[in-house]
Amino acid sequence: MNDETQWSPNSMKLVTAEEVASLLDKNEVLTCLEEVFVELGSGKFTNPPQTSIELREDGGDTIFYPGAHLRGGLIGVTVSPYLFARSRAGLNPVTSFTLLISTESGLPVGLIESEPLIEARTAATTAIAVKTLSSPTDNRLAIVGSGPIARAHLEYALLIRQWEEVSIYSPSIVEETSPRRSVLQRLHPELKFAESLKENIGGANVVMFCTAAAEPICGLNELPGTALITSTTTSGPEAHDVPMELLLASTVYCDSRATTPNIAGEMIAAEREGGWSRSAIVGDLGELLTSKSAAPNNGRRYFRSVGIGSEEISLAKLALSRLPD
Repeated sequence: MNDETQWSPNSMKLVTAEEVASLLDKNEVLTCLEEVFVELGSGKFTNPPQTSIELREDGGDTIFYPGAHLRGGLIGVTVSPYLFARSRAGLNPVTSFTLLISTESGLPVGLIESEPLIEARTAATTAIAVKTLSSPTDNRLAIVGSGPIARAHLEYALLIRQWEEVSIYSPSIVEETSPRRSVLQRLHPELKFAESLKENIGGANVVMFCTAAAEPICGLNELPGTALITSTTTSGPEAHDVPMELLLASTVYCDSRATTPNIAGEMIAAEREGGWSRSAIVGDLGELLTSKSAAPNNGRRYFRSVGIGSEEISLAKLALSRLPD
């Protein structure tokens, strides 16, 4: 046990979002998260399910992501409110902070503004799933969405594969003068901007939905029949941007069996009214990376992620290790 048994505010590092973003190396993020899921798949520890509180008066909610980085001697929790009041004020509706506590002393060691951690783990988790569930010859990528999560998905997708074609669609970037469009173009000069969802995903064999939609933005018949489709939205209670029918028409995977079916809106709706069962999930990411679950790379596959706390705790540890003394 460390001799320091009394907590002092001076002993806790406070890290802003700007600092976090500058400290994370994307290749290190991919390696770090693969290690997290391998440990989970190997049964070295169990990540508690995320929980949420619905803020009925405001119309938003708050998600709590508990987790651990046992090799790094840390436990912690990310608290991430989604507040419609902020959205009405013209602000990003999501805020997020991660508290880190030492498993040696039991005392707080860090409070991190963790929006960049969430963006990184969301996109990197999808990238790891794409590597695992698709063939290297699946080289036509379509991204749906244009916000920070979509941008991060583009960045991480470019790290894992040489894509023959990358296209993106969002109503907000159809106009050539869109500021978001220029940001995305700088990331990948050969990026194609589709004028419709149909044009965007029609010839793709990997489709990443990266929206904040609360309801499906397309029907099942609009989705490719032999593609890997991914989705990440958790923008409110039971939010989902793909139709629940996709679950019955796909081989289904997720990031965490313990959490995802309780949070993903299409899974909740499909169990309640669509004749689907969470027992139909073929594998989660830990099982896939430890070969406990098969990883076919053909036919229509669906991967759903909602995030687990251990991802943020591990990335927070990575960021802290890069802070100058």
